[in-house]
Amino acid sequence: MNIEDYRLQIDDVDSELLRNIAKRLELAEGLGQFKRDNGIPIYHPEREEEVIADRIDQGSALGIPEEITRSIFRILIDKSREIQEKDEGNS
Repeated sequence: MNIEDYRLQIDDVDSELLRNIAKRLELAEGLGQFKRDNGIPIYHPEREEEVIADRIDQGSALGIPEEITRSIFRILIDKSREIQEKDEGNS
């Protein structure tokens, strides 16, 4: 494989990551609506910590350093909560 082959494969992986992030944010929006419809609080810190711990375990099994997994999922969870809270004001 040459440098261009590696770059093309990385580009493909990046595109897949972006599609999955978009899907996750879309699901978070739906979850926020479900929570509002059912009187469930948007913010659930225990659940957030459970998710992060689980993803760290999954990442570790794949050889991903904990700090990378923690950073990525903290950002995703924070942004997902922001989406849910933003929609909360529009219901």
